[in-house]
Amino acid sequence: MFSESLLCQSSETEQKYPRESTTVRFEDMLVDVINSTTLHVEWCSVVDCVSLSGYKIRYSLKESSSYNEIFVTPGISSYTISGLKPNTEYIINVNAIDVSERVVRNCGWGTFRTEEADGMSFLSEHW
Repeated sequence: MFSESLLCQSSETEQKYPRESTTVRFEDMLVDVINSTTLHVEWCSVVDCVSLSGYKIRYSLKESSSYNEIFVTPGISSYTISGLKPNTEYIINVNAIDVSERVVRNCGWGTFRTEEADGMSFLSEHW
């Protein structure tokens, strides 16, 4: 089975995250298919920022101007998004933010189509 790795590099550390073929890589972010309504998002954590407050995950339907936003505390570098629609294209973005909610670093973004209910998945071009 095909395996893919994401290397996270900083001045002090290098981490390696192996993934199976249900993983899609967007920049510094990995998206794993859990099922037709659930995706697991993983990104490289920011380790050299003293003002890091956490991470904001934003996801929305590709054709929608509104979005859902989730805040994740420092030290966590993954999140499972559930309650999605099957066979639907979503935009997913993860940003590291400081205490003033300013973006410190974009940790990944892309578009992803969830699986059809029968288990087929589709990857769309990221922008």
